[in-house]
Amino acid sequence: MNQIPLNIINRIPYKRENFILHSGITDIYEICLQLSEADKFQIAYIEGALRTGKTHFAVALTHDLSVKGLFPRLISGSELLKKLNTKEFDHKWDKNDVLIVDDSDHFFLAIDSGASGSFVDLIESMRTAKSKVILFSSVSKNEFPCDEHILSRINQGAGFLIKPPDSEEINPLIDVMARQRGISLSENKREYLVKRIPRSVEEIEKKLDNVSYLSQLFGEKVKFPLLAKSV
Repeated sequence: MNQIPLNIINRIPYKRENFILHSGITDIYEICLQLSEADKFQIAYIEGALRTGKTHFAVALTHDLSVKGLFPRLISGSELLKKLNTKEFDHKWDKNDVLIVDDSDHFFLAIDSGASGSFVDLIESMRTAKSKVILFSSVSKNEFPCDEHILSRINQGAGFLIKPPDSEEINPLIDVMARQRGISLSENKREYLVKRIPRSVEEIEKKLDNVSYLSQLFGEKVKFPLLAKSV
C-alpha cells in the first residue's frame, strides 16, 4: 500500500516519553550528554535522513539536559536565520548554555556565500563562554553553499550519522511505536510486520500510520487482513 497523505495522520507529539533509543542513535545521544557538560566549547553536527527521529532526539535531549541543570535552548534552523538577521540573538552566553538547532540545514542552505558574519560571531561568542552547539540536519554539510568561514566552524566539532536500528530491535520498536498510536499488537502480528517492513524507523512509522488510518477508516480491529492491506 502507498503511504497515506500526512495531513490525515494524527502525528505523535514531540515529547520526551515518545523518544525511542535504539542502537543507531544510543552512542550519539550519550556523547551529546557528555559534551554538553564539558568545561569547554563544543559543537556537534548530527545528520540523519528525513523521518529518522531527529526532532524527537532534539526534544528529548533538551529535556534531559534541563534535568541535569544545564540551560538548553531548542530552536529551528529557520528561527536561527531570523534571529541572526534581526540581531534578536544578542545574548550573554554561559558555559551551561546549550544551543540545539533542529533542521539546521534550513539555515545553512539559506546562507549565501560571503554572508557568514553573524553565524561566525555567534559561534565565537559561544566559544569564549564555553557554551555548546548541537546541530541536527537532513542534509550533508558538504552540500551547503555557505563559505569556508561557516564550514570550518562546523568541522571543528564532532560529526555523527544516525543509523538504522539493528534487526533484533525491529520487533520491540514496532511494539512501542504501535502503542504510541493506540494500537496493541500481539507477538504474532509484530512478527508478521517484521518480515514485511524494511529495517528503518521511517518505514515502521509509515506502515503503522497506514494501520492506524485503515483501522479508523473501516472501523475494523487490527487483524491480519487489515495488516496485509497496510503493508
